Amino acid sequence: MPPRPTGDFDRLHADNAAVAASRPESREASWGRRPHHQRPVGGNRHIHRARLAFIGFTAKACESFEGGPLRSASAFRLHIENTKQAGEDAYAQLSPASLTAPYAEKEDSTSCVDDFGFDEEGVTRDRPIYTWSPPFTSRADYRTVVANLKAAWQSQGRKVTDVRAPAKGEPGKGLPGITTKDDHGTELSLQPAYYSGNPEIRAEGTCIRHRDEYSYDYDKDGEPGW
Repeated sequence: MPPRPTGDFDRLHADNAAVAASRPESREASWGRRPHHQRPVGGNRHIHRARLAFIGFTAKACESFEGGPLRSASAFRLHIENTKQAGEDAYAQLSPASLTAPYAEKEDSTSCVDDFGFDEEGVTRDRPIYTWSPPFTSRADYRTVVANLKAAWQSQGRKVTDVRAPAKGEPGKGLPGITTKDDHGTELSLQPAYYSGNPEIRAEGTCIRHRDEYSYDYDKDGEPGW
């Protein structure tokens, strides 16, 4: 066997070893982390899926809590009255004024529900919604009323959002709308109705959890009933 080289070769070998020790792979081993081939496969993927599932459940649970703190039956009756009054006030602000008296139609809410059954017996949830259908003589007349109502709401310090006019082929095509909120959180709008396309004032109250001591409801004409 030939003699082992010495001198410059040994110094070169030592230099290469020092460079290798300074590489990230060597530092990783010195930190106590597992080598790549020993790390569990798919672990991070399972953790990610668990997090997504938890986030989804939490979001749904938050929806089920919609309605806020439990209110009394009388507090909900007041909430209904405030919602209806907000819509009637909007009707009264139409300019030029409508020649017909306001008539409120009740609309049921499909979003204000107890999905997970958290509410105990005698507790329910409701979101009062009312609509009015003022007549307009022409499309130009409707646009004038929208512009005047927007100015009236803005003069009350409310933020008003413009609603895009439905496109060609959609109900109410070419008729823009506006929305705002009052001090009670009631969402108010004047815009074409979703299905018919006819101009409509809409007042939508917030979702309320309340005692249902007398199975309280409100009739189609907007008047409270039992």
